[in-house]
Amino acid sequence: MRFNKNGRTFEEVLEYYTNRSVQLAHAGVKMGNNTQLTEGVWVEQTVDWSDEKFYSLYVYEQFRGNGIYHKLYLDKCEQLGYRINIITSTNCGLVDYLAHKNIPHLVVDGLTQTPEYKLIETIYGDNKAERSGVYLMNHIDEGLYILYKINARTKAKLAYILHPVFQGDSEIVNNITRSDINNLDVKAVILAIEYRHIANDYLSKRTINSLDEIRLSPLDSVNNMLIADKIQNRKDFELYHLGTHARSNELDEYFKNWMKRLSIDEDKYQNFKNELIKFHNIK
Repeated sequence: MRFNKNGRTFEEVLEYYTNRSVQLAHAGVKMGNNTQLTEGVWVEQTVDWSDEKFYSLYVYEQFRGNGIYHKLYLDKCEQLGYRINIITSTNCGLVDYLAHKNIPHLVVDGLTQTPEYKLIETIYGDNKAERSGVYLMNHIDEGLYILYKINARTKAKLAYILHPVFQGDSEIVNNITRSDINNLDVKAVILAIEYRHIANDYLSKRTINSLDEIRLSPLDSVNNMLIADKIQNRKDFELYHLGTHARSNELDEYFKNWMKRLSIDEDKYQNFKNELIKFHNIK
């Protein structure tokens, strides 16, 4: 389960925070050290736009009730000598409780509460890629982080969230009749359709003689989406398929062609790859 809100062990909670780290990276959230308690886990966190340290507390399911969260919060404040700020997101389900207890807190959602994100999250759910075993939502969350780092526009980020909804023929046929697409940002949908047009023009089975044969979009937002998609996909390819996939050599060349066409040098790619891997290595 991507976000198990009823974890009973440290390992389960660690997986929860790992996935939350990936999800909220595009909002500038970074996970820090954790402190294990009998009743749960404290995790230190920071956000890019503040020098302040924030904290998150996960109480194991078997210890919940009888005011344990508030007690552990007060104990932590006493230990540190000041009133700490809790960081949370709407999906955590703690916002009303924190407000009721007058616990200072910061709510960081990024784009996770948008209709676009809710749509793809509904479609993907907790499903994982068959070969690698990674959550399908990782492609969205990690791509959003790349778009965040290259200062892409919000519309490009929303369109990137949507691109799997419309990219394949079967996907666009199946999803065009969904009632929840009526709530989507119109410009984001247009960008997603343009992305489909450009990305599908050069797939891995097509042979090219020159990089100039790889078409780019006249829209910068779509080209930024391509940057996010190809970096994220190449990272997963190298981690899980390089040297083992039946078409490993062709796929390796394919991704490197995209890197060159999008002017992504090897150092830039490796830096992004290392950053993305780091989000999954919370300890």
